[in-house]
Amino acid sequence: MRFHPRLGSVALAALCCSGAAVAQANPIQENDIQFNNGTDVVFIYSDPSVGSTAGTGTVDLSGDLLWKSYPSSILKSPVPIAAPAMQLVAFEYNLYDSDWATTAIIYDVLISTGTVGAAAPLVGVITPNFADPNAVLLLGGPSGFPDPCTISPALCTAGGCPPAGYVNGYIVDAALAGPCDGSGLPAHILLAKDNHYCATLFVPGGMTFTSGPPGSCGIGDYSLMDAHSTDETQFSDPAVGPAGANPYGGFQIGGPAAALGPEPAAEIAKYAFQFCEPTMNVYIGTDPTEASTSLPGGLKLLTGDAGAQADVSGSGGTTLRYAVYDEDGLPVGSTLCFASSCLAPMLPNPGLNILGAQVLLNLSDPTVFAALKNGLVQLDNQGGVPFDNGIFQSTPTPLPASAGGIGLVLHSQGFPLRIATFTLTQTQAFDTALR
Repeated sequence: MRFHPRLGSVALAALCCSGAAVAQANPIQENDIQFNNGTDVVFIYSDPSVGSTAGTGTVDLSGDLLWKSYPSSILKSPVPIAAPAMQLVAFEYNLYDSDWATTAIIYDVLISTGTVGAAAPLVGVITPNFADPNAVLLLGGPSGFPDPCTISPALCTAGGCPPAGYVNGYIVDAALAGPCDGSGLPAHILLAKDNHYCATLFVPGGMTFTSGPPGSCGIGDYSLMDAHSTDETQFSDPAVGPAGANPYGGFQIGGPAAALGPEPAAEIAKYAFQFCEPTMNVYIGTDPTEASTSLPGGLKLLTGDAGAQADVSGSGGTTLRYAVYDEDGLPVGSTLCFASSCLAPMLPNPGLNILGAQVLLNLSDPTVFAALKNGLVQLDNQGGVPFDNGIFQSTPTPLPASAGGIGLVLHSQGFPLRIATFTLTQTQAFDTALR
């Protein structure tokens, strides 16, 4: 694996922290399905941590761990073959450390199918299938990343430590071997459209935060790889699963009484899957003040719900926003993007071919035209050409009136347009259940 880190820092607040980061290079297509609305906190588990040593190939299923699920409803890949699949080629995660006298440890991560829990407390929650014969264990271990203070002294005090209450680290794109031209396919992971998938992060054992001796900056030596969003708006359905639970992730505190448990409904891990194919991300929000001046055009990259299911009953008004990733290295301005949704059932795979793209949206549904966002400008908000210049965003707009009903499913898809060849490519379909 190749790692492409970005510097960042997080502020500690008891046992959690908020963070920010700057840009990095992107050598291959790494099209995100973020499935979260941005980092709010980083959680620490047992202190000292309970688990095996990262990078040894052995994991402790009774240790500290967390997982994030990607439901099949957001992985519907429209390609004209018998078993459509998407090529998982990279991962984005946060990696911080409370003591950079030793390099931060990358957690081992298992990529497996997921199964829907049938027993309390995981009824309706997609959980990792540890018996999946096709599961892939990505080995971690010492990252080798240097102390951020040596790269960006502005992050640190004169003593070579972050300011009191902060820890430093990186946002990392970890790419599997091989480009997205088919030559590296054996190293990629194919995700079938009809399966749920999980990323399980195993916390390395023996790390201390406050339980051990203070390190060079006054805190123990604890590597932090669990960045979380804590302001999601997906609903929990007591008829399907436990009230207040998020069906797309959970965690375990290690030890003799270790047991998997679900996330609260408002929380989801930030660990992001990245694909060779262009990807669609859908954000549903109930906050009419989502816009930000942090990016060109007053856009904010991640706001609103992660998208697979959303509570649209809030009194603040409900907005819909699309984010499409098509990071193929084309210059800014060479590509436009169209995105929309339908409420009618999608067309059977492979859909309708339009200008080279496979369209699954049901064009007979008037919602398609009510929700259409066209000509979205290719943003350059990740560091400048040639870095990460294939992200498209629409501004938050009210949900179409036809999508305001409880129990409806919004089917969404995006279509980047190559201006020079006048050809479309397509993203996967992304379903959002509304309540």
